[in-house]
Amino acid sequence: MTDFTETVFTAPSERIERFSSLVRAFVQDTGTLRVLDIGCGTGSQILNLGTVLYDASFLGIDISAANIEQARRNAENSSFSGRINFEHADYMAFSSPPYDVVIADSCIQWIEGDSGEIIRKIATDIKPGGLLFLTAPVECLFNDLLIGMRKALRALRGSFTDWIILATARLLHGRRHDAEFLRQRVSYMYWIPYRLWGDGLRTDFLNDGLFKVELEQPLPHASLGQPKHCMTVLRRNA
Repeated sequence: MTDFTETVFTAPSERIERFSSLVRAFVQDTGTLRVLDIGCGTGSQILNLGTVLYDASFLGIDISAANIEQARRNAENSSFSGRINFEHADYMAFSSPPYDVVIADSCIQWIEGDSGEIIRKIATDIKPGGLLFLTAPVECLFNDLLIGMRKALRALRGSFTDWIILATARLLHGRRHDAEFLRQRVSYMYWIPYRLWGDGLRTDFLNDGLFKVELEQPLPHASLGQPKHCMTVLRRNA
């Protein structure tokens, strides 16, 4: 089990902009949209989308109380804070009327439980015809090797392995990211995903006619310590 309950995790700005561009390509701002961000982190994605979906309302949920606390602070000075809420919640226990848009950016792989059950839960949270924007690590040799390395690191974890990870991150990415951002990534290098995007997970989403795939494309790979990811846009069938 991976403990995310006190983790603080901020997404890089280029990833936020890329994700928002894709949402804008599929979503028209009708003024009545309700958007749910599962695993919202410190709220960066919602705060970015709020500047382009002018009348939509947003709810971000995260299992980490520290993430939600930071997200609320980040939203305080936004001009659209009245349209944004952040809630500390375990997604599988969360209940709400369905949304027009659901965002699951690199989080579905961290939810414990049966994949089919998780997918059915997501389906109940999306209105018929609504959209799911999903990013997840993919099944591939690179990710298999990376997961194997993470398992070894996890078995050896201590202050020395933490130091090695942070020192390597500073060497590779110190010019692009500040020290706090890199420190957040140390615990990430010990996390083992419960599932990867591939034929099996795709089939689970398409089973029983719950969803259809609108787009599936690889994402740019930013770091040797990061799994390779895929972006998939799925529409909830009527």
